[in-house]
Amino acid sequence: MQGRFSAAVHGVEYFIDALGFKRFAFALSFLVVLAAVIRASTTGLFYDEAFTYLHYARVGNFLGGGQVLNNHPLNTILIYILEVVSGDRYNDFIIRLPNLIFYGFYCYGAYLISFKLKFRYLIFSLFILNYSLFQFFYQARGYGIATSCIMLACYFFIEFINNEVRSKFDCFILFSSLAVLANGICIYITASLLIACYFGNRSFFYIKNYIYEIIIYCSVCIGMGCFMFYVTRAGYPIHSGGYEMFFLGIGNEIFFKVKFLSLIFSVSICAVLCYSLLFGQKPLFTYACVIYVMLAVAGHLATGRGFPIDRVLLPFYPLVICAVAYGIQSLKIHKYISFFCILILSITFLSQFFLIRETYMSGISKRDEVRAYLFSNALPLTDDMKKNISTIINGHPSGDYYFEKYKYLKNKYNKEN
Repeated sequence: MQGRFSAAVHGVEYFIDALGFKRFAFALSFLVVLAAVIRASTTGLFYDEAFTYLHYARVGNFLGGGQVLNNHPLNTILIYILEVVSGDRYNDFIIRLPNLIFYGFYCYGAYLISFKLKFRYLIFSLFILNYSLFQFFYQARGYGIATSCIMLACYFFIEFINNEVRSKFDCFILFSSLAVLANGICIYITASLLIACYFGNRSFFYIKNYIYEIIIYCSVCIGMGCFMFYVTRAGYPIHSGGYEMFFLGIGNEIFFKVKFLSLIFSVSICAVLCYSLLFGQKPLFTYACVIYVMLAVAGHLATGRGFPIDRVLLPFYPLVICAVAYGIQSLKIHKYISFFCILILSITFLSQFFLIRETYMSGISKRDEVRAYLFSNALPLTDDMKKNISTIINGHPSGDYYFEKYKYLKNKYNKEN
């Protein structure tokens, strides 16, 4: 058994070396984006996606209150724009298209960051082979878009620190602001990067040189902060979790809450970050991670809204991996260990992709059942019929969405014929 596993690791190593990093990065990015496109095309909308579309995107209610978890303004705006441009309403794929597009940006940002570093294969795999993140890049939510913007913000943060050019800082502020618009929790993340930037670049002490960019960024953060904490209902912006959930959250998101693997991963991350703090040269991303934790704790104490956990932590993921990537640059890691880790990440991703598939196939069958029910009955449907249709989707807004969708399509068909 051990011999077979060793052979598998060597096989992965040989295959990756033969590809070269550019082709490896392109192939892996192509496969995960293609898988996301297939999932987006073959699964029906879920609770939050349907809620987002019906109550916000469809009617252009970009800053509507209620459930901020279901109204991420940038995602809502992009869905609305694509629907207007395409002229196609209630199209599941178009509703999910903004996140799919940003998935490509995310992969490109991961490539740009990994390309200049040691252990680039491992770092790129850590960025990409995250199944929880994959899920939210084919759903019509703001988490994928926010994570992509944070990735690009991290890249321009690196570029600005290494070679101070105003345009790099402008891009950093641009993507930081877009991340905040995509998901308000990114205020913590982008602010931690900005504070780390202040301490990591001497010339940045002259803040007046970048006063206009800072004003724009602060305006966006203040606006989103007010939206999160005053427009919405109490308790909704951040999932309320304890300290243990907060600190194990990243591991949970990688290994889909398999506690043993999550614990190992989280401990490994903390060990690398501690090493980086003690022995690293200008560990700015590690500083940013520590600042983020401090801001999250301060935010909880000030507002009582709990800590960001589960999917709300996803935009924090690029920051953590960047800290790990720069933290291990001075280490001597055997090539065998690097490819062993890539193999484990691949197995974990693929097992989750195929094992969790049954849930989504169940969702497809329910959607098809709704479609068949609606097209087999003459409109108008009574309230009781509508209630029965919603029950097929377990009483979620998905039922209302498909009821409205197929009513719209049937009316459109009747007009054309």
